[in-house]
Amino acid sequence: MVVSLVRLLLMSMVLSMGAGAGIADEKPIIRWMLTNAAPKVIPDGPLRGTGYGELQAAYLARRLPQFDQRVEIVTAARLWHEMKTGRGICSIDIADLPEREPWALFTRHTTSVPGYFLMVSRDRIAEFDPFRGADGAIDLDRLAADTNLTGLYAAGRHYTPQINAFIDSPTRKAPIESTSSSTSVFEMIASHRGDFSFGLGAEMNYFNALNAARADPAKRRPPLAMLPIKGGGEQLHGHIGCSRDPLGRKMIETLDQLFSDEAEWNAFFEPHRRWVDASTGH
Repeated sequence: MVVSLVRLLLMSMVLSMGAGAGIADEKPIIRWMLTNAAPKVIPDGPLRGTGYGELQAAYLARRLPQFDQRVEIVTAARLWHEMKTGRGICSIDIADLPEREPWALFTRHTTSVPGYFLMVSRDRIAEFDPFRGADGAIDLDRLAADTNLTGLYAAGRHYTPQINAFIDSPTRKAPIESTSSSTSVFEMIASHRGDFSFGLGAEMNYFNALNAARADPAKRRPPLAMLPIKGGGEQLHGHIGCSRDPLGRKMIETLDQLFSDEAEWNAFFEPHRRWVDASTGH
């Protein structure tokens, strides 16, 4: 009886030690919330899985095995809500804006890419000549006074102050409509259901690559082109951002240490650089 009791106590101690070890071995969970905007994320079609955000998150999962890293595809609104209220929420290629500082932390390293252009169908460039200056740049004030061309923009997206002012202007005569995603903007312009929008070189390169990959040439649309905007041309800078909590802070500190090696930073940035430097569409 005494021997059995001793055995039970020993077994209980072993099981408790094993459970404690299991808890100690659990990795902190980082949830990578990537916004559903191509080519950051490409969930379907012939280019599926080649989004730069997806590839960058996979790279970090390989390089930082001390974290349990999980990827979720979300809307921008969901990302900001989760980053404000959650724990261990991170995202890739987001702007470090003053209004985000109270609830987000950002890496020191940033991506720097050419800024916004006016996105139009290449076969309709001539229609925008009346709004271009001697240097070829689009004057948004002239465009705002036009009533024949309809603009498109992605709701909830952070554009430049100049573009935001155009969209929000109470005196603008040019009609403009919001859509749920940048991908739908590209499609509408290519199918002539809208006349212009604002976009980045990587986005135009993505749509043109997707268009060229259509198996049936008869279904391909005219490629997109980008026109410079007067007073624009500034580069856009994107960071990795995490929720302002101990786990988010730990990830940011780990990333800053990782990216202090320039080779690591270049390897991380390479999937994004491929879309920026793509030759399709310029």
